[in-house]
Amino acid sequence: MFINFKAIMKFTKSTYFVFTALFIYLCIFDLQATAKRFSLNPELAPFYHGVASGDPLADRVILWTRVTPGDNDPAFIDVEWEIALDTLFNQIVNSGNTSTDASKDYTVNVDADGLQANTWYYFRFNALGETSTIGRTRTAPSGNVDQLRVAVVSCSNYQAGYFNAYERMASRNDIDLVIHLGDYIYEYETGGYGYFTAERAHNPDHETVTLEDYRIRYSHYRLDPDLQLAHQNYPWIVVWDDHESANDSWFGGAENHDASQGDWFDRKGNSITAYYEWLPMRRPDPSDFERIWRNISFGDLVDFIMIDTRLYARDEPLGVTSSDLNDPNRTMLGDVQYNWLIDQMTNSNARWKIIGQQVMMAPLRALGQVLNADQWDGYQAERANLYNDILGNNVENVVVLTGDIHTSWANNLIDNSGNNVAVEVVTTSITSPGFPFQLPLNLIQAANSHVQWANITERGYTILDITEDRTQADWYHVPTVTERIYEDSRAASWFVNHQERFFRESPTGSVQDIPNPSLAPAPSIFSSSPEKSIPMTILGTYPNPFENHFTLQYYLFEEANLKLTVTDMGAKTIFKQQLNENSPGYYLSKIDLTGIPAGQYILSINNGNHVMTRKIYKVR
Repeated sequence: MFINFKAIMKFTKSTYFVFTALFIYLCIFDLQATAKRFSLNPELAPFYHGVASGDPLADRVILWTRVTPGDNDPAFIDVEWEIALDTLFNQIVNSGNTSTDASKDYTVNVDADGLQANTWYYFRFNALGETSTIGRTRTAPSGNVDQLRVAVVSCSNYQAGYFNAYERMASRNDIDLVIHLGDYIYEYETGGYGYFTAERAHNPDHETVTLEDYRIRYSHYRLDPDLQLAHQNYPWIVVWDDHESANDSWFGGAENHDASQGDWFDRKGNSITAYYEWLPMRRPDPSDFERIWRNISFGDLVDFIMIDTRLYARDEPLGVTSSDLNDPNRTMLGDVQYNWLIDQMTNSNARWKIIGQQVMMAPLRALGQVLNADQWDGYQAERANLYNDILGNNVENVVVLTGDIHTSWANNLIDNSGNNVAVEVVTTSITSPGFPFQLPLNLIQAANSHVQWANITERGYTILDITEDRTQADWYHVPTVTERIYEDSRAASWFVNHQERFFRESPTGSVQDIPNPSLAPAPSIFSSSPEKSIPMTILGTYPNPFENHFTLQYYLFEEANLKLTVTDMGAKTIFKQQLNENSPGYYLSKIDLTGIPAGQYILSINNGNHVMTRKIYKVR
């Protein structure tokens, strides 16, 4: 029998009772999906990856898209953007021009300013003579704010299932914002952690290490229709966890990295570069490449204080039996980020201070034993200092948001003297596997009395409803991720009152006071009879420039026998290859041009009736 040890290791990390690790070890799950594999619509060209927005402020918001180059393949692609109050763009409030190129993987991040606070807008892009799907976004409010509703998500492993939770979250149309707490992508190879069907196999099929690997992985994820829908209709605030780089990463390395994969800092830099390219976010300090921690304010109601517990300064995680778990010199945040966090909370003018971070802050033990030293239990002195600084500075109304562990929790955060400090909302994963069966709550609470509620088996998302009087978390779960079933149900609701530091249970879910405007017009991502006669498209060539080989990323809209040709600038053919894949769908092909002189070349793929070309550059 085949045992996936990476999956076992991750299951053990994501669950907390030692005796169940044996159960996981012995179980083999054979999950079969029945949903049709998504197909691209050529009507979306050249904006196949959709549109997105993020990091809203009172007067501006980041707008994002990616332009797939056309046959002419210019060195720079000119891109126009517009933002308006209506979907017909009769009331355009701002517009502008920018450009993109291969150095950015043809992605576009625009900071659209001159906007009104607390206002919904629609936006679109124009490039290569075509217009993108229309996106919808909103600015942050200023001054007095009565209510804000936020969807909180994490851990979206493409090959672990369908993104049903993204679709449910987006379609409800009663939220203002999405916060993603990390593990937006996963680095594992096809067949690695979470894999259940070829229909959701990772691309590239190997583990991501190089910049090109990470770019292809993001490109593949961003073709998912449910993820596109969620990005299309709401601004996002994002922060990375470990799998955007490698499992259990820290400043100087990762559990899922070894010397055969090259230098860790090169890999970390590659992952960060691709993250900045493919996510709609405003870099808080362009002079500090690794800094993602930042504060985004929503009037007098809430400060979203987003921190990095992974890459910036974390010390290497220890084993659960280490005598150094409470070492006062060990850090998860580093002095600079820690001091910034305390300053942001202490000097905040907002009613609520909501910390967006990655790993569980509350202790979790069994028989007195720490169960996961990768979370704050492995950095106990720094956690104690944080609690002391919150109480010592009389910082009220702190809510901690957590992802990472693929399960749902409502925790009271209590210091070593038994004082309530804050509450913690742990959202489950979009798809990544949790625990195979539910444990009785009283069993969990026997060693963890601060846990108010937990569900350790289901996938989904969390709605955070924030008002002046209280903040309520509503956990929503989906019935499956192994097929596309767009249903969800509320699993639990817990709230914390203003000036209280502990959870109370709510018998009902929260509701929105003022309805949102209509969702942005939906693009036709599933297409069985495309109107445009486009038989294929080249989505990317990675890397370009290249040394000896590159990966061709392409999509067939119809069945075809493809021939690939490389010619020099004098039109002399120097390389030919038959591409074996001929059924409609998404493909990657590795092209080896070892031995060909350095220089500029023209890559062509031909189906007999249509030719697509790209310029490629060999540097050695």
